[in-house]
Amino acid sequence: MLLVSDDDPHLVDLVILSDRHDAPAEVLAVAPGIVWDGPMWGQGPGLEASDPAADRMQRLRVVSGNEGVGRTAWNQTLTVAFREGRFVLAGYAFSSRDRLNTAWSLCDVNLLTGAWETGIGIGALDGYDEAASGRGTPDIREVSRWVAEGSSGTIDRPAVCDDAFRRIRELSEVQVPD
Repeated sequence: MLLVSDDDPHLVDLVILSDRHDAPAEVLAVAPGIVWDGPMWGQGPGLEASDPAADRMQRLRVVSGNEGVGRTAWNQTLTVAFREGRFVLAGYAFSSRDRLNTAWSLCDVNLLTGAWETGIGIGALDGYDEAASGRGTPDIREVSRWVAEGSSGTIDRPAVCDDAFRRIRELSEVQVPD
């Protein structure tokens, strides 16, 4: 379940409940303010099963973004998995695109293994792009410890993504040819 946060109307809380068919539903995990929730069309978060064909979901994706408003469209996916008796944040993926200069960026990190992949580019500069991948230190934490970027001004994302996003901001300042 995604519920509007009591603390900030632009964030939502993730509440994971037990299967109501096995017994009365009980709260298994709560992640307060896990993602941003915008007030306009194309800014609402949602939930997706990672493998809808499976009998029991092994992973859950919390998706958020801004597709409807402004110069920069972006999407974020947080993958939640059940490991060793607890719900943990297993993956972080973020992509964005600038509607004016066709700049784009992506960062995808497997937080359980530390494997990561980044990419950036500006299509208007003759397909300029950069890509990198590697393996860092795993960052295994309970889903309740994730802090969404919101009105508090805090940002909780893998450092490798910060480097890629900093680079795309530098490239976006380049004058795009006619």
